[in-house]
This record gives sequence, structure tokens and C-alpha cells, in this order.
Amino acid sequence: MIISTLTDKKIQLIATGSGKVNEFLGACEKFLTDHSLTYNIFIPFQTSHPLYVADHDERLDYLMRILMNPTASILWALRGGSGTTTLLPYFNQLQPPTHQWIIGFSDITALHLMAYKLWDWVTVHGPTLNYCNQTLPLSYWQPTLDLIQKGKLETNINDLIPLNEAAHHCGVITGHLVGGNMSLVQSSIGTFWQLDGYQKVLFLEDINEPPYRVAERLTHFQQAGLLTGVRAILLGDFNTMLPNADHDTLMQFVFTSFAQKTNIPVFANLPVGHATRNVPLLHNYPCTVKGGAVGHFSQTFDEATLLR
Repeated sequence: MIISTLTDKKIQLIATGSGKVNEFLGACEKFLTDHSLTYNIFIPFQTSHPLYVADHDERLDYLMRILMNPTASILWALRGGSGTTTLLPYFNQLQPPTHQWIIGFSDITALHLMAYKLWDWVTVHGPTLNYCNQTLPLSYWQPTLDLIQKGKLETNINDLIPLNEAAHHCGVITGHLVGGNMSLVQSSIGTFWQLDGYQKVLFLEDINEPPYRVAERLTHFQQAGLLTGVRAILLGDFNTMLPNADHDTLMQFVFTSFAQKTNIPVFANLPVGHATRNVPLLHNYPCTVKGGAVGHFSQTFDEATLLR
């Protein structure tokens, strides 16, 4: 694991995929200022692109200049969306840069997977800054703010739902936590940044995916060997904004059916995803899962102790 200090670092906003970031830059600036965070909000894109914040070359140049900056900083994603995967091949042959703390989720899963596969970085699967444009309680942001400002994270989830016998009887499981958005995890298969789940704890979340598609992805993971050696699977939010009265019932059926056919302990109700709960998780960092009638998850980080 490659880790640098978090506290006293400038936040650099990054935009690697989907467009329309200007509409909430003002809210981002107010949010960062209100919480006394040092930041650079400069977004240099000039081109107009129908899908992404800018054309491929501009996005790549911007991300490369930031990632290769020798001064470690905090790279906080403005939003998820799509498009980040197109930039990744250009980093495959680079010398490992100085560790940067990447914060984001959804499409930013691609950066998390690349950073740990290429450089063994620890990164933060957490809220993207476009959510500051929504009415969310301070509790949504506080764990991420504590991580940035204090260099500390103490996550204890005590209401995981075991979905199979393995989850009821697994005892205590330890391992590095990896995963993120299910769609991006599937996109990694067959690439140099493919998720490696061997002897790790895998977590997944997604949005606006029909239950049948989620079932197909789980089957693909199994057939591709992605789940070989995985110690536990934690399922976050799989909510939808599309009209489907049966969505939650069908999704529960998909996950329960999958869990009952695997020996891997599977738990639901991890509070991560595109809904009103998204606790920060350290990607490529140790965590603990405990089975039973109710499952437990914990992950603790203190840079003062770790970097002493």
C-alpha cells in the first residue's frame, strides 16, 4: 500500500467523464469555503462535447498533469457519470507518480481500480462534489470531512444483512477492501486494471440498473473468475430513479438467489451508493467483516499512527 498524508493538502477538483459540471461549481465552492478547505476549482476545458466535460485529449491532459504533480494532494471528483475508462490506457506505461488521495465513486471506480492495480495506492470511495448541490444533512459529509481535515476515519456498520448461511457462520473476516460501482467493475474485466478480488473483501453498488442486468453481471463475474478467492461480498445501494414498482422486490430476489448459490459470505445494507447515504471507504485498505444473525463491518484509519 502506498499512502501519503491527507491533512493540510490542497484539494484539486477533477472532472474525468460526463459533462455539465459548471452548473454546480458555485455550490462546490461555497461548500468547500464553508468547511475551511483549501482548494483549486480551476477547470480549464474549452471545448464543447455532447457526452463529456471536454474532448478526450483535454480530459487526458488535465488528469495526467494533476496525477503527475510531484506534490501529493487530494483529487476530489466533481461527479461520476461515464467516460473515465477511455483515459486509463495512457497511464499504463508511466512511472508510478507520488501518491494522490482520489475521492469519488460511480464512474470514478475506474480510477480507484487503476490506482491500486498499477501503483498500489489507497484511495477513497466516497461522495462526489456534485452532491453538495443537493439538500443533504451534514452527517452525509462529516466522515469525509473528518478524513480530509483530521486524517482519521472510523467506520463501523452494525446492521449488515446476511444473505446466506456462509454469512451467518463465517466468524471474523479480514482483508483489503476493493470494488465500487458494479458496472465499472464489469468494465474492468479483461483490461490491465481488472479488479483483483483474491483474498479481498468485495463491495458493489449501482444505480438505475434493472434487476435482470444485475443478475447477468453477477453471472459474468462468476464465469470470468472475478469472484475466485473473494473472502466476502458487501452489497450497497442499488436504487433506481426509473419508474419500476417491483424494483426493490426483484433486486432482493436477485441477490438472495445469488447468495444462496455461493459459498462466499454475502451481506446487504452497506451504506454506500447513489442514495442519501454514502460513507467513505478506503479502497485497497484493510477492513474487518463479522458474520452472524447481524453482520458487522469496520475500517479504521489514523494517519498519525500509520505514518509515524
